[in-house]
Amino acid sequence: MIITRGGVEVARIVPLSPAERLWRSWVREQGGDPDDPRYRRRADAAPHPARVGGTLSDALAELREEER
Repeated sequence: MIITRGGVEVARIVPLSPAERLWRSWVREQGGDPDDPRYRRRADAAPHPARVGGTLSDALAELREEER
């Protein structure tokens, strides 16, 4: 959906991606508010490097340790 003002596009309403819906659902299940900026990753943050091998649990534990 495109929102216009005086014939000029001012906004677009688009559906959330499946990944975004899943993330928002997970944040709510944890008692958080997905619209709270503290839960958002900064747009200028470098992506995490790809990892080969190991488990997701290991990767999450490593990321948590990096945050400390």
